[in-house]
Amino acid sequence: MKKNKVFVVGMAVFLIGAGGVFAQTGDTDQLGIGVQYDFDVGNYYAMGFSASLKLPDLPVWWTANARFYPFGETDLAWSAGLSGDYYFFGFEGDFLMHFSLGAGGFFDIGIGINDAEVFDIGVELAVGTSFRLSFFELYIQMKPGIGIALGKDGPATLDGAGFYWNVITSSGVRFWF
Repeated sequence: MKKNKVFVVGMAVFLIGAGGVFAQTGDTDQLGIGVQYDFDVGNYYAMGFSASLKLPDLPVWWTANARFYPFGETDLAWSAGLSGDYYFFGFEGDFLMHFSLGAGGFFDIGIGINDAEVFDIGVELAVGTSFRLSFFELYIQMKPGIGIALGKDGPATLDGAGFYWNVITSSGVRFWF
């Protein structure tokens, strides 16, 4: 039941923000470096931190993450991964607000107790909104995704493969150079 409540709250946040189409935007000729807090609602709950990177003249946003699983729903103790998202729609609104929509992919490797191991790979939709002043940006984003998990304690099955879904909600700060 608790899992359903968290999912409903996460979806409400998504729908409220989707009116503007959430975002990460920025000048293509600048370097963007940031840090963000992540909360993952999916087959399992996870929370953690990520570092984000936007290289000049490359339309892909990179994120490296580290997450832990505090609710005891799995033998996984932590995971680390990487995602890359291409933003194909974006615009700047009033009040220094930026909005965009993109898609990309992710992979994660998880390690835990009782020899639990999992590797997952998948695709995601990236939506967000940000408030930017010169070189400083605050943002929130939501990235629903689906994928396949392989391992000894995968999200769908034990000792096998299964489908994996997640909705990662992030908020962070980014600096532009």
